[in-house]
Amino acid sequence: MLLDDAPASALRDGTARGPVRAGRVRVRRGTSVLALVVAGASLLTGCAPEPVDEAALTRWTAAHQTAEDGDEDVLGVLSGQVAARDRARDVDVGGGVSMTFARHAQITAVDFSCFGDGAMTGFVVTRSGSSSRSTGVDPVACAEGVHRVRLPATWRADVDEVSFTVGDSTRDSAWSLTVRGTGGA
Repeated sequence: MLLDDAPASALRDGTARGPVRAGRVRVRRGTSVLALVVAGASLLTGCAPEPVDEAALTRWTAAHQTAEDGDEDVLGVLSGQVAARDRARDVDVGGGVSMTFARHAQITAVDFSCFGDGAMTGFVVTRSGSSSRSTGVDPVACAEGVHRVRLPATWRADVDEVSFTVGDSTRDSAWSLTVRGTGGA
């Protein structure tokens, strides 16, 4: 339930879903779904203390997609954008981005990363049959790179669905959650 490189002080358990404004799901083995929660080309340019470098964001997104395309153990990638003005107090139960597997997946790892020099929190939810479990993700410094989300072994077995919801973001940003494992197709 902890992030490798984040302090364990602010873990939150629950089923809340956060204020994701745009999300994308990439699932291996021929299934690709684009999930737009709220459209808006100007998402990353509104009300930020400093404007987001759109070219750098495009490079960051492309680098993540390219790196994950060659990995056979990648079951899918959830990604989205978030504005700094969206706070956890605005959490909407219907928010978030998720992927559903055609058959049970055995998850070996969940890796989270975000763009820029801000910090971000969120919630990872796994569902197996009628049971779902969620864990809060401590504030992650985006500039520190990829962070491994630790889930207990029982949360990683026979998984039908994985979802991620942003909690707080200190800056306008983008995020990526890579789910690794076997099965799922």
